[in-house]
Amino acid sequence: AKAEYFDSWKTAWFFHAAGQIPIRRTGGSTSERALETARADVLGKGRILGLYPEGTRSLDRSVHKGRTGVTRLSRECGVPVIPVGVIGTVEVQPVNSKFMRPFKTVTIRFGAPMQMDAPENPDDPLWNHDHTECRAFTDRLMHEIARLSERDYVDEYVPSRTSVAPERAA
Repeated sequence: AKAEYFDSWKTAWFFHAAGQIPIRRTGGSTSERALETARADVLGKGRILGLYPEGTRSLDRSVHKGRTGVTRLSRECGVPVIPVGVIGTVEVQPVNSKFMRPFKTVTIRFGAPMQMDAPENPDDPLWNHDHTECRAFTDRLMHEIARLSERDYVDEYVPSRTSVAPERAA
């Protein structure tokens, strides 16, 4: 979960109780520490990890281009990725709303597990790393998520909240 959720005790208790790992989305060593926690304390112990490859909630109800971190993490740890499509979240909690609307239906659909080819060197999974392979795998993953969630796919990263034109946010 984005680290800002852990800045206030009003929300931090919930995210800790739900097993969330705080991640600062600025990248670099800060993000790497969160990924190391995911590798060692979650995937390394045979647990399941949920990630949002888009990195944030889109404002236009489309599925956007995913970040390749989920693919790299999968390859490093030798675990499959299970695509998940979620339908109905906007009705439960509209974008930018601070309040949920209970008693609305949310549908969750799971796709078949997806996995990249095994790395050439299992001791160093990213040896001879080809970013184009990770990009292609991530693109296939995002298309499957779009299909499962009955949403259109947009081959662009989610725009920042400050750069979204009002008509796209509708």
